[in-house]
Amino acid sequence: MQTEESISGYYKVALEDIRADVLSRADEYLLGVNVEEYSEYLCNRFEFPKIRKDPEREITVIKENAWKEATEFGWQVRYEIIVARIEYPIVHHRLIEHVLFRSSTQGRLGSHRFDYFDGTITLRSLPEDIENDIRELEELFGWKNADVETGNRQIKESIAKLIKERINKIRQDKEAFEKAVQRVNIPIRIRNHQPIPVLDFKVKKELRVLMAPNAERAKEFILKKSTSWQSWT
Repeated sequence: MQTEESISGYYKVALEDIRADVLSRADEYLLGVNVEEYSEYLCNRFEFPKIRKDPEREITVIKENAWKEATEFGWQVRYEIIVARIEYPIVHHRLIEHVLFRSSTQGRLGSHRFDYFDGTITLRSLPEDIENDIRELEELFGWKNADVETGNRQIKESIAKLIKERINKIRQDKEAFEKAVQRVNIPIRIRNHQPIPVLDFKVKKELRVLMAPNAERAKEFILKKSTSWQSWT
């Protein structure tokens, strides 16, 4: 997976997706859900991971033969050279490729010089450039991680604000609705909503964080043949 999109660009889209998720939730869900659990669910869903070297594995170097083309006296020639295949282990995450192959706000322009598969970054270097290339790779990680840290902080702050604003609006609308109903002489009773699906907390942790938390059942007004007023409970 390779793309020239930026890390900061991802977060702009993510913020809109988060807003859409909050606005798509039913009023009774937001009033009944544990706000901290819902916030954590959105963070786990949209936050990028930082690039981290796997502390349980070492950087390895493997000798390989390669062919290099050059022009000598007007002729195209190919000759064999020795290169080093560097395998740099990092902690895998389901979104790590987005970080690896998106551009950062800092850094050098140019195409990516490495590949990634299942927790290992692979790049090829001349033997005399091994140390310098590893340092440049880690410098690149630092630039990308800085963007990730900034973006994750913005997401966390935005999630808290969006949920709070949405719940406040729901409560204001609910209060306005109650006052409007009270001004009309209509007998009512309270009807329970259909049960909201229960979250199975027995599933694996890495799957659970991507499942929206359960909310308590809410209630609403319906008509009833009665002359008495029953308030919300």
